[in-house]
Amino acid sequence: MRARINGLCRPGDLFFSLLYTIFGLLGLLVSVYKILSMKQEFTQLQLTRLVYGETTRAESDMLLELTQTVPQIAKTFETLKKGKEALGRDRFSPSEMVINRILGYSASSAPVSAS
Repeated sequence: MRARINGLCRPGDLFFSLLYTIFGLLGLLVSVYKILSMKQEFTQLQLTRLVYGETTRAESDMLLELTQTVPQIAKTFETLKKGKEALGRDRFSPSEMVINRILGYSASSAPVSAS
């Protein structure tokens, strides 16, 4: 700590102490934001798994309860369900010619190993 003059802090000490506190609070805010962002992404992945029936019974119950209590999660869940329905309507199969072109390209661009 810096030297005190007559038992009092110098003005510079107070400034640096406040600056240190402000930067500490900013760091804390950034950390909280990152945690909340990660939690939102994690929840969206869980909701995607729920839409495709890849969750356990316990996860399904928890997520369905969240959709009933948190409007933003309910909105995300509905959007994911609509997306799955839209993707499921049309099924496309590539023609035999397209498959042969892909296989031909794959064979011609595959690395050759020396034995």
